[in-house]
Amino acid sequence: MQQTDFTFEINGDKIKTLDADGNGQFIALTETGLVIAHDFKAMLKRVRHRPPLEFRYPMIRRLDPNRFLVVNARTRGENNGRVFDLDGQELNCFFLGDAIEDILIFPDRNRIAIMYHEVGIIGSKPPSGSGVAVFSHDGKQLWGFNDLIDKGDISENALIIDRLPLCKNGTDSILFFSHYFKSQLTELRLDDFNLSFSAIPERVHFATALSPIGENEIIFYQPDTYRPEPDSEKFFWWDRQTNDVEELSGPVSGWITGLGNGRFLCWHDFGYTVIDPLA
Repeated sequence: MQQTDFTFEINGDKIKTLDADGNGQFIALTETGLVIAHDFKAMLKRVRHRPPLEFRYPMIRRLDPNRFLVVNARTRGENNGRVFDLDGQELNCFFLGDAIEDILIFPDRNRIAIMYHEVGIIGSKPPSGSGVAVFSHDGKQLWGFNDLIDKGDISENALIIDRLPLCKNGTDSILFFSHYFKSQLTELRLDDFNLSFSAIPERVHFATALSPIGENEIIFYQPDTYRPEPDSEKFFWWDRQTNDVEELSGPVSGWITGLGNGRFLCWHDFGYTVIDPLA
């Protein structure tokens, strides 16, 4: 296993949220409102006719080369997605739902994919009640997973009621779990919203992060929340064709999310770490 650390010089400031692709491109928001990226730096500007910027549970993502998105994960119904230019000026704002767990951006597809936490999903209307939702870059909801169950398009056994791992699969699809017992891997194609399903091995039913390699291999990260030793805080490789599972490495702890290509991201107060379990 290889871990590559990236640390920022921010003069005692601390990172409040961060996103990175593992290839040197990143964007981070600090506690003082400073935005740092691999190609620019800016302070978020306040909008006079709105309340002061307050990001209690923020998430930051790059929308495209000229814009980035800052989202409050918790909201009481107010617009919680704000788009900024590279000077920190707010361009647009919209509602993205409450209790956001993870966000994936697809710049070339004009898509934002969002996974929600159970406190937002259970008993809520879309978009939070959708479990997994897809938006355009201007904040319009285009698709929702649980909404298909309400329409009778897929089985109610696939209902998403809990936070689940979410990861890009190439440039036009996402992978996530979609079963109450977390035993089913779902692939959503963002161009036409086509769904495909496959069963996963019991040993990784409660993984909290995943990262695909090509078409047939996926690495899962299993925390200690649901699994005791010896299967906690470790990575597992799975071959979708043969159904073989192999333990790779551990223990590893922290907030870990999949980047694709078999790699994972873990960020901290002053930077981030890219983890490659196969290296």
